[in-house]
Amino acid sequence: MGKVHSTKTAAIGRKDSGASGLPWGHALVPPLLTFLFYLPVLGNGFINYDDPPFIAENTHIRLLDPAFFQWAFTTFYRGNWMPLSWLSLALDYALGGLNPSVYHLHSLLLHCANTLLVFLFARKFLSLPSVPRLPVEPAACLAALLFGLHPLHVESVAWACEQRDVLCAFFYLLSLLFYLEAAGKPGWGHWPLWACLGSFLLALMSKPMAVTLPLALVLLDAWPLKRSWAGRGGLLEKTPFFFLSLVLALTAFRAQQSAGALSDTDAVPIGMRIANAFHSIAFYIYKLAFPLDLHPFYPFKKSSVLFLSPWVLAAIGLVVAFSAACLHRRLGNPWLGTAWLYYLLTLLPVLGLVQTGSQAAADRFTYLPSLGPFLLASGGLAWFWKAQRPVLLPALGLLALFLGPLSFRQTGVWKDSISLWENVAEAYPGPSYLPHFNLGEAYFQAGRFPEALREADKAVGLAPNRANCHTGRGVALAMLGRKDEAVLEFQKAAALDPADPRPHVNLSAAYQDLGERAEALAELRLVARLDPGWPGLRERMAALSSGGGV
Repeated sequence: MGKVHSTKTAAIGRKDSGASGLPWGHALVPPLLTFLFYLPVLGNGFINYDDPPFIAENTHIRLLDPAFFQWAFTTFYRGNWMPLSWLSLALDYALGGLNPSVYHLHSLLLHCANTLLVFLFARKFLSLPSVPRLPVEPAACLAALLFGLHPLHVESVAWACEQRDVLCAFFYLLSLLFYLEAAGKPGWGHWPLWACLGSFLLALMSKPMAVTLPLALVLLDAWPLKRSWAGRGGLLEKTPFFFLSLVLALTAFRAQQSAGALSDTDAVPIGMRIANAFHSIAFYIYKLAFPLDLHPFYPFKKSSVLFLSPWVLAAIGLVVAFSAACLHRRLGNPWLGTAWLYYLLTLLPVLGLVQTGSQAAADRFTYLPSLGPFLLASGGLAWFWKAQRPVLLPALGLLALFLGPLSFRQTGVWKDSISLWENVAEAYPGPSYLPHFNLGEAYFQAGRFPEALREADKAVGLAPNRANCHTGRGVALAMLGRKDEAVLEFQKAAALDPADPRPHVNLSAAYQDLGERAEALAELRLVARLDPGWPGLRERMAALSSGGGV
């Protein structure tokens, strides 16, 4: 009988590739090294960049009762529908309250688990008959080391409220692994496809980034599984996946819209979004290859997103040229196109074509898309060195010694709000008010009022029409005893955002410090109209009305 490569054989892999039986040495080294180099995150605190509303100030996650579960599955809080991530944070609160180390440890353990899953997926993927023969175990180990130790992934692990990123990736990677298993047992009559769908649903419930999974499965069908797109093994089989993806995409859009998180075309024009998308594709590739000069926030810079910018033109040329090369080589080198398309498709939700937030790019956006380039690089290096296995293992050690210290250092950037925003403000002192505003707030919380005022001055200079910038400057002035100037800043903030009660609360306190009780009471009456439930409002109004202190 001749040899026949069935889909079942494809899922099991080649026994002569060295992939039979799990090699725990190769499997455990990457997650253990990852844990060691990322260990400093356990000493990090929360930062004033979504951590307060998501965790510290979020009273919903403090009780695991029926009301919490109802809230988690129905809320669009902060523009998100992510019930599983809310449950994850609630479990952390149940274990450690507001101890940041508990949240960071949970994220780190998830990242280490993801590193192990990358090894398992790479091992199964590289063992398929369609993949060129190479030393599978070292190649899978290399892919896992790249994923676990790469400094671009520090943001997803070290930022407490981005636990949703690593949680989503855990179930996304599980889905990919189950799908390779399902390739040997096609159809819904076997458990692997159901496990793949269930993991996908859990990934969607963690973060909308998982909506790209059905497209990733189609890519796997095309190569290396070489499955027909017609019949049971084709697009019809993917119908539940695409249905879930569509429902979640619409839900995520509605959630962002309800929170006012979507930037309109006046703030970020369509041309700027398209240019920035091309720039981001090339930018992330560059950072994957040279992970230096990483920052927690990359603001829009007009000079870098115009179509006539040399950087954007070069990025467009790179994307077009590489895509053309993949198309030209699709028969001889299908692995190149698969890795490139996976990278592009998984980046699509975060390229800013539907812009949310004020960042032009973010390290965390590469967490799942990096899997394609990492598999390509590890397979290529292993193939290059397949005749020199003694050289390959030292190469793995050198890689760990290069990436590990870089990630170790990058975790320090996320130690606290001051270290984070000092890093950003030094790198980008001009394009955006946000780094200076948040740094001023961090200085204020640390009692460093002159420095808080300095950063507030910069924020107001960059965004004179933002009410919160004037409020921040007013608070810093008040703490420095410059009450009259503080009143002027609070008045500007109130005029810029008449619906916000905070400037009036601050105005009331400033007037009271100046001995102007009637004006202080009048401001509290405005607060009562804008937000009757403001904490302590009635007590403060009663104290001022009676002539007593507050």
